[in-house]
Amino acid sequence: MALATQRELTGAVSHELRTPLARLRFAIDALVDEDDAGRRELAVQACERDIDELDALIDASLMLARLDMGALEVDCVPGDLGSLLAQEAASLAPLLDGKQLSTDISLGPQPLRFDARLLPYALRNGLRNAARHARERIRLSAWLDESGQICLAVDDDGEGVPESQREAVFTPFKRLDGPKERGSRGFGLGLAIVRRVAEAHGGQALMQKAPELAGARLLMRWPDRE
Repeated sequence: MALATQRELTGAVSHELRTPLARLRFAIDALVDEDDAGRRELAVQACERDIDELDALIDASLMLARLDMGALEVDCVPGDLGSLLAQEAASLAPLLDGKQLSTDISLGPQPLRFDARLLPYALRNGLRNAARHARERIRLSAWLDESGQICLAVDDDGEGVPESQREAVFTPFKRLDGPKERGSRGFGLGLAIVRRVAEAHGGQALMQKAPELAGARLLMRWPDRE
């Protein structure tokens, strides 16, 4: 099963690499014969964007493969989850395409069980995914539910995800065929990583409707105790 998953991932990564590599090759060819300084600068910027895209794809693919193969040892220990979430939100806010990020972290003072190395990967991918779809606003919420599970939610005010497609968004390299997805540079790996991290915590990741912002809600939840 793991071998089949890795073969599928390898094939998908190879397919995704072709587009930025083709753009990069085209831009480099243009640079060779371009004498105009302005057009040369534009070509250089295009090369830099494609190199960044390749780097991001490789990083995300390696992370997903390590999670799928069980190569990352999960170390869930009690800690200050609220502080980690606040720090991550503050560091990511300037990188969310100008969208406004608000937080509602209601976890209380008690230590909670999580992996401080893995969880930021899920949070970053969840917030970046929301930034691609939000119109103006994103909200990060955290709370303990009545059963004692830790809940993290990333809400946006975008178009939301149809109920029939809410499970499909967690499939690696799956992108919904909507106007905001066409032409997007996302790889369809972010939400797959979110789900793998949630499962590594003994929990789950779900796509729902945001109750207040009316767009999509990405919900992660896992038990505070093993």
